[in-house]
Amino acid sequence: MEGDEVALACLISRILFAILGLVSFSILWAVNWRPWRIYSGTYQEEATEMRRTELDLTLEPIYSCHLGCFAA
Repeated sequence: MEGDEVALACLISRILFAILGLVSFSILWAVNWRPWRIYSGTYQEEATEMRRTELDLTLEPIYSCHLGCFAA
């Protein structure tokens, strides 16, 4: 009996996943969300530069630290 319950749970999960996936894709398509537009061309280069700048600001304390920072 336990195997039947597991199979039923898997079936319900698969059906819900399929329905919710289709609904979310439809909503994204309806609002004209296209990932290939977001990550293409010039925008990608600008985004990469922006990410580098943010990363540099995040790591700046590490860059500016000299070996004396690690002395006990």
